[in-house]
Amino acid sequence: MQERVIDAMVFLLAQSSSPTYRDWYAAIDDMFGEFSEAEKHRMVEAGMAMLERLVNPVPVLQLQAA
Repeated sequence: MQERVIDAMVFLLAQSSSPTYRDWYAAIDDMFGEFSEAEKHRMVEAGMAMLERLVNPVPVLQLQAA
């Protein structure tokens, strides 16, 4: 399943640097058609969140010893 998710992400990124919800859904639906609608929507949301974290990582504060 991980390979299929990676395939979906690579496909989407090859199409656009910022895929839309509709783009994500179409790719997930094509690759995971056997999943329920709720599962597909969860995968879309997870994929979009994962891509957002890769593109805009949360800055990590570093503590300095006093």
